[in-house]
Amino acid sequence: MPRPPSRRGAPRTDQMNARPETDPARLTPDREVEDFYETAPCGFVTLDLQGTILQANATFLNWIGRRKDRGLTLREVLAPASRVVLDLQSLDSLPSQGETHAIALELLRAEGGRLPVLAWFRRAERPGEPPLLRATLFDATERRRYERELLAARRAAEDAASRLSVVLESTTDGVVLVGPDWRIAYANQRAAALLGHALEEGADFRTSFPQDLDGAFATHCAAAMEGQNGSGTEGWLPDGTCLWLQPHPATGGGIAVFFRDLSRTKALEQDRDRDRARIEYLATHEPLTELPNRQHFAERAEHLLRDGHLGAALILLDITRFRRVNETLGRPVGDLLLRAVAGRLRTALRPGDLLGRLGGDQFGVLLPGGREGSGHDLEAVAAGLAGRLVQTLGASYSLGPHQVEGGAAGGIAVARGGQPFEALLDAAELALSEAKQRGRGSIAVHDPRMGHEGDLAFTLREALAAGEFILHYQPVFAARSGLLRGYEALLRWRRPDRGTLAPQRFINAAEASGFIVPLGAFVLDRACGDAAMWEDKQLRVAVNVSLEQLRHPGFVGAVARALRRSGLHPSRLELEVSERGALAHGSDSVATLRALHALGVKVAMDDFGTGATQLSYLRLFPFDRLKIDRSFVRQVATEPRELAIVQGIVDMCSRLGIATTAEGVETEAQRRALAEVGCEELQGYLLGVPQPMEGNREPPILPVI
Repeated sequence: MPRPPSRRGAPRTDQMNARPETDPARLTPDREVEDFYETAPCGFVTLDLQGTILQANATFLNWIGRRKDRGLTLREVLAPASRVVLDLQSLDSLPSQGETHAIALELLRAEGGRLPVLAWFRRAERPGEPPLLRATLFDATERRRYERELLAARRAAEDAASRLSVVLESTTDGVVLVGPDWRIAYANQRAAALLGHALEEGADFRTSFPQDLDGAFATHCAAAMEGQNGSGTEGWLPDGTCLWLQPHPATGGGIAVFFRDLSRTKALEQDRDRDRARIEYLATHEPLTELPNRQHFAERAEHLLRDGHLGAALILLDITRFRRVNETLGRPVGDLLLRAVAGRLRTALRPGDLLGRLGGDQFGVLLPGGREGSGHDLEAVAAGLAGRLVQTLGASYSLGPHQVEGGAAGGIAVARGGQPFEALLDAAELALSEAKQRGRGSIAVHDPRMGHEGDLAFTLREALAAGEFILHYQPVFAARSGLLRGYEALLRWRRPDRGTLAPQRFINAAEASGFIVPLGAFVLDRACGDAAMWEDKQLRVAVNVSLEQLRHPGFVGAVARALRRSGLHPSRLELEVSERGALAHGSDSVATLRALHALGVKVAMDDFGTGATQLSYLRLFPFDRLKIDRSFVRQVATEPRELAIVQGIVDMCSRLGIATTAEGVETEAQRRALAEVGCEELQGYLLGVPQPMEGNREPPILPVI
């Protein structure tokens, strides 16, 4: 490596292309720093104002891969872009002596690479001599790499911040970042919208909640500021908005607070609670009169009889002219009459008495024992109350434009402690039958000495032997097309002395005595035989099955015999099982229903929604049909909630592959509403009243309205 010329000697021609007018002594460092000059980690270069290199140290020459610097100009060893930079800088116009000027350049290496350097230029002048430039160049490779990494990191941070900002501004939650000094560092627009006022950066976050500074939210925020992960809390704003607020400790201090508007969720929860309460209410109450239905009345009465041990009295009331009102003035007027009767009974009863509608035109009143002393006293109190009730119901009714004459009869039965409710109900039924025989306004108390003529179970056996039981058939239609799909077989008792009785009058006695098994077998045989004679072989026949029949070991065999005797195809027979029957005896009931399915018989759940249905049964046993109870149908055209419940049942059945039939359709508005929500089949007095067969033909279809 050539050494720099001595300050006192002449310049060495192999190191420098000296110009005659330049004093070589100006180009030579002191000897004591010569070693540093050559071996320093930076490059030292001396140039004239035209950019010609006059002198350079070994470091610089190594950088550019040259052994000699004679005749080189700085532009020759610069990358093209750096040449432009150098030209723009105009070296001959650099500041005066003593000032430095920094330029970032790239040197060309001999092997083809480039070396980034930071060059510091300083102008040196002596009187009478041309000015020179001294340049100190530092390797900027690491600096360039660091700058690139820093730039990449900055861009990545900016991209992440941009994406985070998009997320925070698009979320439905409010987000506020709070520093350790409780100053707001960031708040998205949703937070300001939820709180109802702007959240300025730098503002004290605590002032945003003056109404809750000492409340649960302030406590949670203070705990989070101390680094504790706590649970959130609900808070109410002055405008009634319900917020879920949850603070979290933030990395590096401070907290992140999240807000969520719960107002809609709360409203939906309230709607669900109301719907649930409505469904529970409809399961236990009769919607027309809003009285406990038969099942709920029986459950409460059974509880009183089982736990009271003091007995009770049951009064059964029958509305004398109800059927005539229905037939002559129509169902709507009949409904008004039932509501009026329920209203009069409510006002006439004492606190603690249980009132319910047990079916059709029959109401029940249960008087708990224990207040009146002995059973004889309870019977007397019940007789006195029944007399007052019959008298109250005997007054005329104003039903819209109609004036209807009143009338009722009452039957009384007294139970001692521990007596089952079904036995008490049978006794009251016998007493009511006796009272009705005596005429309107009569009252009868059950007497065990009534004998066989008053023994309903004995009378039922005699009636079956005498052929007094007949079947009426009510048609079932497709909701949209209006095509006839089949009939439901309904049992009637044609008593010579009392006319035709509906099952509500005798079915409890038949079940309690076990007579329902032979009576049910008769219905199956007759219904299958009748259906087999119908001309339209696509029509099905539906037969109701009681709990006692379902759990009888010979029931499946009785169904098989009825099909075999009649020749009816099993797919045309549909057995309707009540919710109570479907749920009773658990796996035994399911096994029986599966055995019926194996015969090819269809199985339907009747009166769906009136009992405590376990929806798991719809998974355990594949019902072919659900019959929506008339209590839901009654107000389906006038009450949006009733329509929503029916819509929910229909949608559920559609997803499970279960057909749906709505019972009790009595108006055109009901028919339209049920068809619109997708109910598949309809049944009710609007479409046809129950009728007996005429010879070998299908029963006639006679709508009542």
